[in-house]
Amino acid sequence: MREQFADDGGDAAEEVRPETVFQPRDGRSLLEVPLYSHERYDVLADPERIDRPDVLVVEGVVALQRPFADLGIYVHADEADVIAWYVARFQGLVRAAGDDPTSFYRGWVDLDDAAVADLARAVWDGVNRPNLYEHIAPTRAAEEAEARGGWEHKDVLKQREKEARAQAKASGGEGEG
Repeated sequence: MREQFADDGGDAAEEVRPETVFQPRDGRSLLEVPLYSHERYDVLADPERIDRPDVLVVEGVVALQRPFADLGIYVHADEADVIAWYVARFQGLVRAAGDDPTSFYRGWVDLDDAAVADLARAVWDGVNRPNLYEHIAPTRAAEEAEARGGWEHKDVLKQREKEARAQAKASGGEGEG
Protein backbone atom coordinates (compact mmCIF):
# COMPACT_ATOMS: atom_id res chain seq x y z
CA MET A 1 0.00 0.00 0.00
CA ARG A 2 1.44 3.36 -0.99
CA GLU A 3 0.94 6.00 1.67
CA GLN A 4 1.82 9.67 1.72
CA PHE A 5 1.62 12.18 4.53
CA ALA A 6 0.89 15.87 4.21
CA ASP A 7 1.44 17.72 7.46
CA ASP A 8 -0.64 20.84 7.30
CA GLY A 9 1.23 22.41 10.22
CA GLY A 10 -1.45 25.04 10.44
CA ASP A 11 -0.87 27.65 7.73
CA ALA A 12 -0.02 25.13 5.02
CA ALA A 13 -3.50 23.66 5.25
CA GLU A 14 -4.96 27.02 4.35
CA GLU A 15 -3.60 26.19 0.91
CA VAL A 16 -4.67 22.51 0.92
CA ARG A 17 -8.02 22.77 -0.77
CA PRO A 18 -10.57 19.95 -0.61
CA GLU A 19 -10.38 19.59 -4.38
CA THR A 20 -6.64 18.91 -4.05
CA VAL A 21 -7.28 16.08 -1.61
CA PHE A 22 -9.90 14.59 -3.94
CA GLN A 23 -7.63 14.65 -7.01
CA PRO A 24 -6.25 11.08 -6.57
CA ARG A 25 -9.77 9.75 -6.26
CA ASP A 26 -10.66 11.56 -9.49
CA GLY A 27 -7.78 9.92 -11.36
CA ARG A 28 -5.16 12.67 -11.24
CA SER A 29 -1.74 11.19 -10.79
CA LEU A 30 0.25 13.99 -9.17
CA LEU A 31 -0.65 16.24 -6.25
CA GLU A 32 1.30 19.29 -5.19
CA VAL A 33 0.66 20.17 -1.56
CA PRO A 34 2.26 22.79 0.66
CA LEU A 35 4.53 21.58 3.45
CA TYR A 36 5.01 23.24 6.77
CA SER A 37 8.46 23.27 8.35
CA HIS A 38 8.56 23.25 12.12
CA GLU A 39 12.22 24.26 11.92
CA ARG A 40 11.39 27.33 9.81
CA TYR A 41 8.01 27.92 11.44
CA ASP A 42 6.61 28.57 7.98
CA VAL A 43 5.35 26.97 4.79
CA LEU A 44 8.21 25.83 2.56
CA ALA A 45 8.61 27.41 -0.88
CA ASP A 46 8.57 24.08 -2.74
CA PRO A 47 5.44 21.96 -2.40
CA GLU A 48 5.55 18.22 -1.83
CA ARG A 49 4.76 16.22 -4.95
CA ILE A 50 2.69 13.16 -4.14
CA ASP A 51 2.12 10.52 -6.80
CA ARG A 52 -1.41 9.11 -6.42
CA PRO A 53 -1.21 7.32 -3.07
CA ASP A 54 -3.59 4.58 -1.99
CA VAL A 55 -3.88 6.33 1.37
CA LEU A 56 -3.38 10.05 1.86
CA VAL A 57 -3.05 11.25 5.44
CA VAL A 58 -3.53 14.97 6.00
CA GLU A 59 -2.73 15.84 9.58
CA GLY A 60 -2.99 18.98 11.60
CA VAL A 61 -5.46 21.46 13.04
CA VAL A 62 -7.14 22.61 9.85
CA ALA A 63 -7.38 19.06 8.53
CA LEU A 64 -9.71 18.27 11.42
CA GLN A 65 -11.85 21.32 10.75
CA ARG A 66 -12.53 20.60 7.10
CA PRO A 67 -14.94 17.89 6.01
CA PHE A 68 -12.91 16.70 3.03
CA ALA A 69 -11.68 13.31 4.16
CA ASP A 70 -13.19 9.86 3.92
CA LEU A 71 -12.29 9.26 7.55
CA GLY A 72 -11.44 11.66 10.34
CA ILE A 73 -9.36 10.42 13.26
CA TYR A 74 -8.92 12.45 16.41
CA VAL A 75 -5.77 11.53 18.32
CA HIS A 76 -6.42 12.16 22.00
CA ALA A 77 -3.87 12.30 24.80
CA ASP A 78 -4.06 13.72 28.28
CA GLU A 79 -2.97 17.34 28.35
CA ALA A 80 -0.09 16.57 30.74
CA ASP A 81 1.27 14.06 28.22
CA VAL A 82 0.91 16.55 25.37
CA ILE A 83 2.76 19.21 27.38
CA ALA A 84 5.59 16.75 28.15
CA TRP A 85 5.81 15.87 24.45
CA TYR A 86 5.74 19.55 23.44
CA VAL A 87 8.48 20.57 25.88
CA ALA A 88 10.72 17.67 24.78
CA ARG A 89 10.08 18.47 21.10
CA PHE A 90 10.74 22.18 21.64
CA GLN A 91 14.03 21.38 23.41
CA GLY A 92 15.02 19.09 20.53
CA LEU A 93 14.26 21.77 17.95
CA VAL A 94 16.35 24.30 19.91
CA ARG A 95 19.27 21.84 20.15
CA ALA A 96 19.03 21.08 16.42
CA ALA A 97 19.03 24.83 15.69
CA GLY A 98 22.63 24.99 16.88
CA ASP A 99 23.59 23.47 13.53
CA ASP A 100 21.03 25.37 11.46
CA PRO A 101 21.40 29.15 11.21
CA THR A 102 18.07 29.41 9.35
CA SER A 103 16.06 27.72 12.10
CA PHE A 104 13.30 29.67 13.81
CA TYR A 105 14.66 28.27 17.09
CA ARG A 106 18.21 29.58 16.58
CA GLY A 107 17.69 32.53 18.92
CA TRP A 108 17.38 30.22 21.94
CA VAL A 109 20.40 27.93 21.43
CA ASP A 110 22.38 29.70 24.18
CA LEU A 111 19.72 28.98 26.83
CA ASP A 112 20.18 26.01 29.15
CA ASP A 113 17.69 23.11 29.07
CA ALA A 114 15.71 24.40 32.06
CA ALA A 115 15.28 27.85 30.48
CA VAL A 116 14.22 26.28 27.17
CA ALA A 117 11.72 24.10 29.04
CA ASP A 118 10.34 27.19 30.82
CA LEU A 119 10.04 28.99 27.48
CA ALA A 120 8.27 26.00 25.93
CA ARG A 121 5.78 25.87 28.82
CA ALA A 122 5.14 29.61 28.46
CA VAL A 123 4.45 29.13 24.74
CA TRP A 124 2.19 26.21 25.58
CA ASP A 125 0.24 28.28 28.12
CA GLY A 126 -0.05 31.36 25.90
CA VAL A 127 -0.55 29.83 22.46
CA ASN A 128 -0.99 26.08 22.32
CA ARG A 129 -3.37 25.52 25.26
CA PRO A 130 -5.84 28.14 23.94
CA ASN A 131 -5.47 26.62 20.45
CA LEU A 132 -6.17 23.15 21.85
CA TYR A 133 -9.37 24.19 23.60
CA GLU A 134 -10.64 26.73 21.06
CA HIS A 135 -9.82 24.98 17.78
CA ILE A 136 -8.72 21.35 18.20
CA ALA A 137 -10.91 19.90 20.97
CA PRO A 138 -14.18 21.04 19.31
CA THR A 139 -13.38 18.84 16.29
CA ARG A 140 -13.27 15.72 18.46
CA ALA A 141 -17.04 15.12 18.38
CA ALA A 142 -17.17 15.23 14.58
CA GLU A 143 -14.54 12.55 13.95
CA GLU A 144 -15.48 9.00 13.05
CA ALA A 145 -12.66 7.40 15.04
CA GLU A 146 -10.50 8.28 17.98
CA ALA A 147 -7.05 7.02 18.88
CA ARG A 148 -5.90 7.36 22.46
CA GLY A 149 -2.33 7.47 23.56
CA GLY A 150 0.27 9.07 25.72
CA TRP A 151 2.82 11.55 24.58
CA GLU A 152 4.16 8.90 22.20
CA HIS A 153 0.79 8.46 20.46
CA LYS A 154 2.60 7.36 17.30
CA ASP A 155 2.70 3.85 18.82
CA VAL A 156 -1.11 3.81 18.93
CA LEU A 157 -1.33 4.98 15.34
CA LYS A 158 1.23 2.39 14.19
CA GLN A 159 -0.88 -0.34 15.80
CA ARG A 160 -4.03 0.98 14.10
CA GLU A 161 -2.13 1.08 10.79
CA LYS A 162 -1.05 -2.57 11.23
CA GLU A 163 -4.63 -3.55 11.97
CA ALA A 164 -5.90 -1.67 8.89
CA ARG A 165 -3.28 -3.33 6.67
CA ALA A 166 -4.18 -6.78 8.01
CA GLN A 167 -7.85 -6.07 7.40
CA ALA A 168 -7.13 -4.83 3.85
CA LYS A 169 -5.03 -7.92 3.13
CA ALA A 170 -7.77 -10.22 4.47
CA SER A 171 -10.35 -8.50 2.26
CA GLY A 172 -8.22 -8.83 -0.87
CA GLY A 173 -6.40 -5.49 -0.75
CA GLU A 174 -2.64 -5.08 -0.99
CA GLY A 175 -2.15 -4.83 2.75
CA GLU A 176 1.64 -4.43 2.48
CA GLY A 177 3.41 -1.18 1.76
